[in-house]
Amino acid sequence: PFWEERRAWLDQYMPTLGDSGVSHSKFLEELRTSARERGLVLGPPVLLKPEAKPHFHDLAVTLQITGPDQAVYRWLADLQSPEKFQMIKYLLLTAQPGPAPRMTGTVTVSRLFKP
Repeated sequence: PFWEERRAWLDQYMPTLGDSGVSHSKFLEELRTSARERGLVLGPPVLLKPEAKPHFHDLAVTLQITGPDQAVYRWLADLQSPEKFQMIKYLLLTAQPGPAPRMTGTVTVSRLFKP
């Protein structure tokens, strides 16, 4: 019963992949929009090769980010939630010297889809 309840939730809420190119582009645009809303500057993105696993499909994007440290932390926290089916697969942050605390870094974000 424990896992059946979770499986039912996944079946109901996990997004369907459809066309991987369209889904990848839409995912990238959502990431860009949310980062800009936080005042972050993004470098050129890298769309990683989609991965097909037995229980899900995985689309990932690698981004270079720069911005105020608190904005970076809040953006990263907002990215990960069960409802979005997103996770941070890789993160490297470096503090930048200066009067205001700033961060620069590389982040790979992944979104999961139904198989």
